[in-house]
Amino acid sequence: MLVLLVFLFSVFATLAVLILSALSDFKTFTIPNHYPLIVVGLFLLAFSGVNILNEDAEPFFSLTSHLFGFAVVLVATILLYALKFLGAGDSKLMAALGLWLGLSGLVPFLFYMSVAGGVLAAATLYLKKYPKFLNMPEGSWLSVAQQGDQRLPYGIAIGFGGVMAFFMNGYLNPATWIALVQG
Repeated sequence: MLVLLVFLFSVFATLAVLILSALSDFKTFTIPNHYPLIVVGLFLLAFSGVNILNEDAEPFFSLTSHLFGFAVVLVATILLYALKFLGAGDSKLMAALGLWLGLSGLVPFLFYMSVAGGVLAAATLYLKKYPKFLNMPEGSWLSVAQQGDQRLPYGIAIGFGGVMAFFMNGYLNPATWIALVQG
């Protein structure tokens, strides 16, 4: 039962951090540095807790897969940051999620994140052409989009992709939770 509690705490706390990241990016176009650190810490807690308390480590891949997922995303996002296509906070948050998802979990994450990013881009272009909102907080995404700035709060897309990838990886599947209790 303890393994389940550790796992569920880590998963839902990570999802809460993704929501906070999306809100922060929406309001200020920044993702605080401690959010990716929290996501990494929660992964380490969940992974070590499951591996110590449960012999077959049901919901996770091998540690190598998770580390490679982290490394692949980190290298790719550092390149995108250097080319000014992505912010540093976005890069760090994506790499932290790469640790959670492992190599095989990256495909659904990237797919859903890209879809959400496309919706954000379309909404930004629409707001630029047809401003709809009055008295928006200065510096928020809605405010700058209506002024013609094309920056995207990509933390929203990252959060959406992360939640969907957690579903696809089985982290939010009750059958996975039952296996942790029985394991």
